[in-house]
Amino acid sequence: MCIMLCSGIFGNAVRWIFSSGTTSEGNLFITLFYGTGLAFLLLSILLHLDRIKLDMIILPISILLLLLFSMINSDTLYEVERQGIISEVFLIALPIYFSTRLVRNYQRFWRMLMIFSHISLLLMIASFFFANVGSRENYKTFSNCVIVIAGVYLIEWLYNDGKKWNAVAAMISFFLIATCGRRSSLVSLLLLAFIICIIKKKYKLIIAALILGVFLLFMWRPLIEYLYDVIKSFGVRPRILLRILMGNVTDDSYRFDQWQYGLDLLGSSLSSALFGYGLVGERHLYLEHFDHMINHGYPHGIHVEMLLHFGLILGIALLLYLSVFGPIRFIRQNHLNTSKMALFLLAFVLFSTLFLQNSYVDTSWFYFYLAMLVPTISRRKKAKSYEADIIESNSIEQIQSGSIGQLQSSSIGQIQSSINDQEVE
Repeated sequence: MCIMLCSGIFGNAVRWIFSSGTTSEGNLFITLFYGTGLAFLLLSILLHLDRIKLDMIILPISILLLLLFSMINSDTLYEVERQGIISEVFLIALPIYFSTRLVRNYQRFWRMLMIFSHISLLLMIASFFFANVGSRENYKTFSNCVIVIAGVYLIEWLYNDGKKWNAVAAMISFFLIATCGRRSSLVSLLLLAFIICIIKKKYKLIIAALILGVFLLFMWRPLIEYLYDVIKSFGVRPRILLRILMGNVTDDSYRFDQWQYGLDLLGSSLSSALFGYGLVGERHLYLEHFDHMINHGYPHGIHVEMLLHFGLILGIALLLYLSVFGPIRFIRQNHLNTSKMALFLLAFVLFSTLFLQNSYVDTSWFYFYLAMLVPTISRRKKAKSYEADIIESNSIEQIQSGSIGQLQSSSIGQIQSSINDQEVE
């Protein structure tokens, strides 16, 4: 799972650092790296067939049927084929879902993800100096790479109360996005930091951030101009700083127009409002309507996109579960399991970007987040799921370290009875 989550980071770093901006070497590395992750996934499935859940079968079949139903429309069929949506969903996005559902030892996974983040941060810092990562061609990809790293370090620093140097790494990652990334990524990271501070009751940190923000208001212009000149001297286009200096940092980049058009489509007929246009059924309409859209044609907002795909009734129900009821239910069930909560917070911050960018249909982050929420649908009580996870994790690590003989027979009995009493996710 770590390999697949970080394949884009590693591959694009190869392109930016070693290939002088060409894409072929980077794309080849991404393919090889992600292919390795898929091979490990297939091996994991073969070794752990008992972990295959019903949702892992139902979800891909449902998506395929929804796409086939939408492709009855010839325009939608053309866009699905042209944009390679089927391969994006089934070869790139869904494997992330399967990998997430197979994870049991969340503590070990988080440690491994931290190692990958250390390497990724070094690669992104190097990319910052070797390539123009803030250019129109690179800034979206660069921001999508760094937000994963920034999310991991923010969670390790604020939620896991990790070592202080994690705060430095988080600030470096935040700086990279705040200068050459996407504004939506900044909003998501600030939301993540705020949520963690509320959960962990770090109110002093919130107050300190507000004071710092007020102070920066008085030093805003000189500081931005200085940072812009410094970064520009490295041959890098600091996109967000440039927007601030030009006075259009709050420009919506057609978002409100795109959302309004989507709502107009829903209101065009009763059938559209009730049932929507089907999965990706709106894309050809967006491409015809907006001159600035060339390749994809989606609303850049999961809240509008889901309404267009499923209609008002089902669409609103799905959105409420994904953004409100699902997260609340997950936190109630797993708030004691620090490692599982850390992974969920990372998935949540990545999911939150979909309200302002990209399409959820073929975005791996959406399936990462969905895989964390799906177990909460079960009505079975999991109040003690934390103990079950810890028992399983500890027993796995003791077996792998060769120390299983040190377990007392009574402990083994407790482990077995606890696992039998609970559903171990």
